[in-house]
Amino acid sequence: LSTLATMSSLTQKRRALAGQVPSNYVPGLGRGATGFTTRSDIGPARYQQGGEDQVPQGMPGAAPAPQNQQVTPGERNVVSFGQAPAGYVVGAGRGVSVKGEDQVAPGTKGEDLGDSNYSEFYGYGEALFKDANYDEDDREADAVWEAVDDTMDMRRKERREAREKEELRKYRSKLPTLHSQFADIKRELGDLSKDDWLNIPDANDIGAKKRKAPEKERFMPAPDSLLAQAQAEQGTHAQLDDRQQTLGGIATVAGTASQMTDLNKVGEGRNTYLQLKLDRVSDSVSGQTVVDPKGYLTDLNSSIRNQTADVGDIKQARLLLKSAITSNPKHSPAWIAAARLEVIAGKVAQARNLIVQGCEAVPLNEDIWLEASTMHPPDQAKKIVAQAVQHIPTSVTLWMRAADLETEDKHRRRVLRRALELIPDSERLWKAAVELETEESARVLLARAVEEGCCPLSVDLWLFFFFVA
Repeated sequence: LSTLATMSSLTQKRRALAGQVPSNYVPGLGRGATGFTTRSDIGPARYQQGGEDQVPQGMPGAAPAPQNQQVTPGERNVVSFGQAPAGYVVGAGRGVSVKGEDQVAPGTKGEDLGDSNYSEFYGYGEALFKDANYDEDDREADAVWEAVDDTMDMRRKERREAREKEELRKYRSKLPTLHSQFADIKRELGDLSKDDWLNIPDANDIGAKKRKAPEKERFMPAPDSLLAQAQAEQGTHAQLDDRQQTLGGIATVAGTASQMTDLNKVGEGRNTYLQLKLDRVSDSVSGQTVVDPKGYLTDLNSSIRNQTADVGDIKQARLLLKSAITSNPKHSPAWIAAARLEVIAGKVAQARNLIVQGCEAVPLNEDIWLEASTMHPPDQAKKIVAQAVQHIPTSVTLWMRAADLETEDKHRRRVLRRALELIPDSERLWKAAVELETEESARVLLARAVEEGCCPLSVDLWLFFFFVA
């Protein structure tokens, strides 16, 4: 029975669904579905013959179509929106323009509305309504807003002025003006009398003027030709006359013009004459002398240096020594010879730089270290010898050189004791250390040297020890 009742109810539902559809029924509206219409369903827009108040066919509230009128498929979905307003342009809302005109929205012609002219705070850089007319309503609105701004400004005026005064006071406390700095002094000027004003001294020109900084003195190396020319002008290169060579300079040629007198040569001549007299006294036998005047003058003439030849020789020697250093940088005599050559040429600074380079190239040679300490001043020589003993701690010569550079005995003792710690079997160091000590300290050092096995075979140290003991 239940099955029969169910089947009968389904039959009734089918009959109800197959009946007439109620008015304004939209299929699927109950479940949220909505219908849509495309332009192909509507067709081209056409205006009806009726007035503007007539509702188009197919719209809610429209009059039913005549039953006997035949409607074509194209006219079935035609919708009429009434008469178009004046100035209406078809498609202007979606960007379609009249043929021959630019596609620009009204009121935006000539404006830059791109992203480059847009700010998040100020908006576009140009006024959007600059082409609009400024009427009475706009003027009244501006007046109202100006009145509102004035009211708000008056309300905050007292607080703003107080804040500005406080900020100005803090600023002037940090950076006072010149007027405030000299205000107390200007008040004191009122107490000056007329005599005080008259006795004010005149101000000198002590203003801060921009003076040109003095240029540093420049030194340029003199060419070798200039040095040779100066030597030729000051020196005397005269040949000896036959009678001078024969008589030993006693007789001279009368009326012979002399050249410029060189005081250095005069001093050298006096020294040479004094040495000649001393040699004559030492070599004389019964009042006779063995000095050959003719040969002496000949040797003296040959000893005069020719500066032009020396300059050429120095250049040639410099090239040879440079080649030797380049081919064998570990050859210390080449470095020493090159440095001494620069000293002879008068270039002491270049000689020092060259010998320092040699010390870096040959650090285990004590001769080059000694030469470097000789070429430098005492202060720099101490530093050089200190580096030398670090490379060659067992060199007695370097330790003795370090002791000689010290000016005080206590510093020399310190250097020698440090050397004896590294070289305890050096007799030379023990002797130098003993000479600087007192009698009691010398006895202790000698006992240590001969009895503790430092220098047990040194005869001099044993003799010193017995003499002091």
